[in-house]
Amino acid sequence: MAEEMWNYSTAIDPNTVRQTGCFTTLPVRINNRDDIANAASSRVLKDWAEHTGNQDIDTNRVSFSPVGSFCSLIYCETIPERLDSISYLTDLFFLIDDATEEVENDEVAQNEWAGFSGAMTDSLGETSQRDHDLASMKKKKLVARVMLDFMRLDSALGLDLVKSCKAGWTPLAAGVEWKTMEDYLHFRRHSAGLDIYWTKTVFGLGEKLSDDEEKLIRPLVWAAEKAAMLNNDYWSWDIEYFQANEKIENLTNAVAVLMKKDGISAQEGKDRIRDLILGYEAEYLRLRAQFYDNHPSARLYLRKRVELAGSMAAGVSFWSANSPRYHLPTKQARPTAIDIEASVAKADDMPQPSFAPSTVSTDSDDSMDATSGNGTDITSQDSHSEEPAKHSKFDVPKLGQTAINEPINYVSGMPSKGVRSSLIDAMNQWCQVPSSQLAVIKRVIDLLHTSSLILDDIQDDSPLRRGKTAAHLVFGNAQSINSATFLYVRVVQEVQATGNPALMMVLLEELEDLHVGQSWDLYWKYNMKWPTEDEYFSMVDLKTGGLFRMLVRMMQALSPRSSTESVCDALVSMVSRFFQVRDDYMNLNSHDYSNQKGWCEDLDEGKFSYLIIHCLENSPGFRDRIMGLFRQRNGSSGPMPTAAKVQIIEYLQEAGSFEACWKLLNNLEDEIESEIRRLEDVTGEENPQIHLLLKLLSVKNTKPSKGAVFVPVGV
Repeated sequence: MAEEMWNYSTAIDPNTVRQTGCFTTLPVRINNRDDIANAASSRVLKDWAEHTGNQDIDTNRVSFSPVGSFCSLIYCETIPERLDSISYLTDLFFLIDDATEEVENDEVAQNEWAGFSGAMTDSLGETSQRDHDLASMKKKKLVARVMLDFMRLDSALGLDLVKSCKAGWTPLAAGVEWKTMEDYLHFRRHSAGLDIYWTKTVFGLGEKLSDDEEKLIRPLVWAAEKAAMLNNDYWSWDIEYFQANEKIENLTNAVAVLMKKDGISAQEGKDRIRDLILGYEAEYLRLRAQFYDNHPSARLYLRKRVELAGSMAAGVSFWSANSPRYHLPTKQARPTAIDIEASVAKADDMPQPSFAPSTVSTDSDDSMDATSGNGTDITSQDSHSEEPAKHSKFDVPKLGQTAINEPINYVSGMPSKGVRSSLIDAMNQWCQVPSSQLAVIKRVIDLLHTSSLILDDIQDDSPLRRGKTAAHLVFGNAQSINSATFLYVRVVQEVQATGNPALMMVLLEELEDLHVGQSWDLYWKYNMKWPTEDEYFSMVDLKTGGLFRMLVRMMQALSPRSSTESVCDALVSMVSRFFQVRDDYMNLNSHDYSNQKGWCEDLDEGKFSYLIIHCLENSPGFRDRIMGLFRQRNGSSGPMPTAAKVQIIEYLQEAGSFEACWKLLNNLEDEIESEIRRLEDVTGEENPQIHLLLKLLSVKNTKPSKGAVFVPVGV
């Protein structure tokens, strides 16, 4: 059984482990391709220096150690072809973690992390809280490139990893007090990124457990995790205490927790942490034995995951006991820029640990979201924010803007999907618009999109927006319309303040197209006339494409690079159509979408989406039935009856409309990918962020539902 379980790693002699000072009682294993992990560490150091401009990097900050790479020890069974990407991302997180810890306060540190996490924005995440400055975009490009590697190696598990990275790491907790060690460990699990660790582990193994299997082994995994976290705190304590000048107030470390809670010395705290580590290792071993007794026929992969929990804890212990990262004050070991190049050049010549096997070389609403994910009031981000009420010469108080801003703030405070923010960053890889000018474009697009969200919900009788009650149902139609149109005043003020007539021309031209496109969408719905597919795409090019085209054209107008002139027309049309058709598809085919906008909301609106048009055009036998159900709905204020929705979806399934829509989206995705590659050749600038964004929005793994129609509980 052991020979079948361990395919890519070798056990390390326990005597060798103990001779280094490591006291773990668990078996340590190392990946057979430690050379791959070390090469990734060398590359990330070089890339970090290039992208951040920071040449003063301590090589001890990454995974190197005399006993093997950190990643070789904790990802011991990772498939060799996936070890490079996992090691690179792990070391990138090491450097990001250090960057957040070195800044002067928590707020700045959180912004530093947000600058990196913005590259991992997906359709379910938040927008970045940082400005779109060029330095930040270089860092995001670095993160996006490695995330794209994951998606290309394994699209499904890669997407899981991107989502985990987006949601699963809290870098700092300075000054927080924990009443118990268990409370601290629950926090520490999140700050240590253990959800990310396990997602990377699964990616490296190429296989997932079922949810039931994950729950089954959770107790023993938690015991191993506690041992691993405390090992990290134990071995890093001396250097953290030294760097904090022996002040424990802001240290996030289990030793400091005990010192503050129990009033003991640092050495007493370390001794007690050591005892806790050994206790948690014993707990893991006990629970592991119990698991095998209770589940003697557990499948091989499940047993392997049980063993990997222990080898992870042992690997953390062994590496932490020997890593220069935890045994030398970094300020005493910082190389010069020349030293960095030398260390990277020598990395391939690093001696392998004596216990490592020899290695052999081998060839190897997803439309543009306008709001800030942190709930920031976008109306207060410009020079026209509300001032305190003033008094006229007749001593009559001037009314403020509270009432007009309420619907705006309500919508802008909703969680954003982040697509628009990621798109801005991606496009600016080519345009290189300075951050101060890009901020103006961002505000214009934000304001216009917020306006369109409010108006669209009124025109479509939508009850929900991003899972919350639509603004017009909270503030009334009249007030919501007034607030939405007021945003056009703000937009004109923003553009006029730039003194750039080209921006004003772009604004007016694209606003005209946007409204013409919307007029046809409303006309077809009100008059119960369905468009042809060509007419539908013409409408999409105007309506959905208007805001996207405005963004790109404004960036082109402010770009210092002439090569960006080739960016606009083809890419805008392709992306606009992809976004709109994808929205149509997900509206009728996605359970998650139902939670945000309501179940099959397009049918409530009587909307002629791409799927409806395809069915009406290609299946005449269903025309009278679908149009009859639409006529019954037309003019009513409530949702379409559930039975009618189920009936229409069944017609769409029988007509092959879901399949046709899915194939169209796949073709559009391929065309966009080709156009991106063409633009990369024209501009001479690779753009991993836009490739990553496209991968995250892909529906290639979201095939049409078949069989009985899914109806959410409570509908």
